[in-house]
Amino acid sequence: MENMSSTLYVVGTPIGNLSDMSPRAIETLNAVDLIAAEDTRVTAKLLARFNIKKPMISYHEHNEAETARKLAERMLNEGVDVALVSDAGMPVLSDPGATFVALAREASVNVVCVPGPSAAITALALSGWDEQSFTFAGFLARDEKTLAKQLSDLGKHSPIVILYESPHRVQTLLKVVAENPNARRVLICNDLTKLHEWVFEGNPDEAAQAFYDKPKREKGEYCVAVRFHKDEPAELAAAKVSAEALILERMLNGEDLQDASAHIISDGMARNEVYRARLRVKQFIDGLTSE
Repeated sequence: MENMSSTLYVVGTPIGNLSDMSPRAIETLNAVDLIAAEDTRVTAKLLARFNIKKPMISYHEHNEAETARKLAERMLNEGVDVALVSDAGMPVLSDPGATFVALAREASVNVVCVPGPSAAITALALSGWDEQSFTFAGFLARDEKTLAKQLSDLGKHSPIVILYESPHRVQTLLKVVAENPNARRVLICNDLTKLHEWVFEGNPDEAAQAFYDKPKREKGEYCVAVRFHKDEPAELAAAKVSAEALILERMLNGEDLQDASAHIISDGMARNEVYRARLRVKQFIDGLTSE
């Protein structure tokens, strides 16, 4: 087929607040011949807000392969410019689009990205965590056992893992995170950039409780980031102060056993290690008081 110099624009759209729509995104959507939208009903509202009148075609995970092929053929044969948009944020990132971009590249069609908001990057900016690397894993498995294994494997290789989850499954995800001994901190984001945006950062147990206490917790979109323990060099790990010593130090400063244990978990020590240390400290104290 002859390439008639068409262009595929991958256009980022707001993740909640329509004021985040960039002038370049508006200009691009006004200029193209056709818009490929994940959900034409959702995109129609966005276009109406900015008075953009362009034909749309539905492009979603269930028709992606066939629609991508047809659109690529039109671009080559007719020279049409196409904008690819998802319901919110950047296409391709846990949304349809990768097949279309790949086909366009194979056909030597020009591909241009018009960047826009991303829930994953927004969450990372809100975290206050200073690690220089992270892994975006999108949606993990629905099965709890498989989910736990996936999360454990991810945490072994990356200090921060960013996930997306549906509102009805966040509680299960937070439960799995709380059971992971290497999970240190959790950031939960709900309805980012919207009027009722909700963000919580704390240790895994605090995060699970905060979600449980949240009104209307089964509404809106969720982005969850998990911060894992960094691997320590062997010599540093050997020299690490024991959990028992840290608990006793806090108790000498006036805290009870429960509060002392909770504080060192919050500081980053693994829950199972603290639990075992707490039992040993209790046994030690009980032995002293029984003499």
